[in-house]
Amino acid sequence: MPTGSGEGFGVEVGRVWRAGAVHLPRVSDTLHEASVPMLASHAPITSRSGGLGKDPGGQLDELQRLIRKGVDDSKDTIDVCGQALIWAAEDYELTDEAARAAYQREKDRLD
Repeated sequence: MPTGSGEGFGVEVGRVWRAGAVHLPRVSDTLHEASVPMLASHAPITSRSGGLGKDPGGQLDELQRLIRKGVDDSKDTIDVCGQALIWAAEDYELTDEAARAAYQREKDRLD
């Protein structure tokens, strides 16, 4: 793992923490919130009654299930990446007080 020191280094480590703790969770939440109405809007299209031949509604249901799984998997992956960034920033050995102080200021900064 690379090492660094000084205030600039602490700021960069703080930004890594902020990306994991603030920015990636926002992306994850936005992805989920945007997908709910989009997938719900397809429900009237896929509702159907019995009929002959291939059921296009069933195929649309399967497509919707695959899209939902993709969105859920993407949200989970973004959440895990965010947590990994937090752990990396918190576990990074800061080599001097200036770096440590700048890291803490960056974490405490409000967006």
